[in-house]
Amino acid sequence: MPPQHNPRILLVISLIGLFIWGAACQPLLTPLPGPTPKSPTRTKTQSPIKTSANPVLDPKLETPTFLPTRPGHLQIDSSKLKGAVIQFWHPFGGEEELVMNDIVSDFNKNNEWGIRVESFGLGSSGLLFSQVENTIGENELPNVIAAPVQQLQIWQENNNIIINLNDYVNDPDWGFTPAELADIPLGFLKQDQVNDRLLGIPAQRTAQVILYNQSWAEELGIRALPSVPQDFEEQACAAAKANLADGLKENDGTGGWIINTDAETMLAWMMGFGLENPGDFGAEGYSFNNQRFRDGFSFLKELYDKGCAWAGRSPTPYDYFANRFTLFYSGTLEDVVAQQNAMRHFNSEDRWIILPYPGSGQKPSILTSGPSYAVLVDTPEKQLASWLLIRWLMNSENQVALAESSGAWPASVTALESLTSFRQKYPQWASSLPWIPIAQPVPRLSSWVTVRSIFSDAGWQVFQTNTPPENIPAILRELDRTVQEVLKR
Repeated sequence: MPPQHNPRILLVISLIGLFIWGAACQPLLTPLPGPTPKSPTRTKTQSPIKTSANPVLDPKLETPTFLPTRPGHLQIDSSKLKGAVIQFWHPFGGEEELVMNDIVSDFNKNNEWGIRVESFGLGSSGLLFSQVENTIGENELPNVIAAPVQQLQIWQENNNIIINLNDYVNDPDWGFTPAELADIPLGFLKQDQVNDRLLGIPAQRTAQVILYNQSWAEELGIRALPSVPQDFEEQACAAAKANLADGLKENDGTGGWIINTDAETMLAWMMGFGLENPGDFGAEGYSFNNQRFRDGFSFLKELYDKGCAWAGRSPTPYDYFANRFTLFYSGTLEDVVAQQNAMRHFNSEDRWIILPYPGSGQKPSILTSGPSYAVLVDTPEKQLASWLLIRWLMNSENQVALAESSGAWPASVTALESLTSFRQKYPQWASSLPWIPIAQPVPRLSSWVTVRSIFSDAGWQVFQTNTPPENIPAILRELDRTVQEVLKR
């Protein structure tokens, strides 16, 4: 049986890795010194920094030194924030939306400036994007938004409406303290930096993972986890063969991997076939017709043609997994909670875990994505009020509440430390924490919003019964041609 790991030990290792990783990297931002409140209820407003056109002489150096000039949009008397009403749009729905409503309600009740926030959940990043696109010309945009950095880039490139948060982050009165800034995993924060602009602050991050039935694998005689694609294929085929031979007609044709052509799922597979630095993929033009993608697509096609991958009819895989219709399936961190509930519902005692995608190297393939908080252009007062809401949302207690409702990684090391009961309740989720320092983002370009759907469609073509394996190069050539044509419009 594969070794079992203590979740507390994994957490310690993960957090140590986060701190070492952050210290080893060049800092993204250099906060100016100065006191910064931890929450709106404790904020002490200071007077704006006074500057002078005359140099202040340093007696030691005897050379002129200028004091920094505070940006005009931050030279605001806190009394001018009173009565400010701002709108916050986010992609959360269900329990996450209820939690976010509570977080915003607490801000409205407790912030000392008299700021009032109207919060609206759109249910998904796609619906939120459509709502913004339909509203841009009507001058009815929100002040704060939670959206993936690719969408933020589109709105900045096309409409110049996303604020650069560098000044806000580094402000001595309103910004983060060095400790608060260091509490955000650097890899998450760097995902929101585009050139010299900080477009957002990470709200949370999810990861592409494989959910794996360890109990069933052991009954099939499998003793090792699938660390390379060949292992994955052998185990998928073993499960498919077992379901075909068990005398139950209703599960014939199942057992292997459930086909998933979501763009992020397909990209995670490609990382196992040599795709490096996915966050920069497309920076010099998208190129799919190469050996990496040919090998990856051919592997998935062979899996399907051998009967070791199948298409489910249910929109979710949870019941299939709980009833051994599949040995493993592609999912995200958010699926852990739903899968645990399904296991309980069907009284399944199977042990299950989550895995990174199998790769050809020693390092597992971990692909991340998620929304970030951004401020849209408005008056200086409303922009500052919006930033203060983001600071409240980044409070570790609020990060914990949102993580417990969603199952995603919070964008705070302190929040990760505080999720003790959640880690104990969902050990599969806890096992993902060591992956945070090595996680890589999906392509950060604005064009990925368009390209991802074209890429997903190419994946769908691979799994058609009338698509022979030798057609894969043609599919990839057509994918390149279509992407180039669409992006030129």
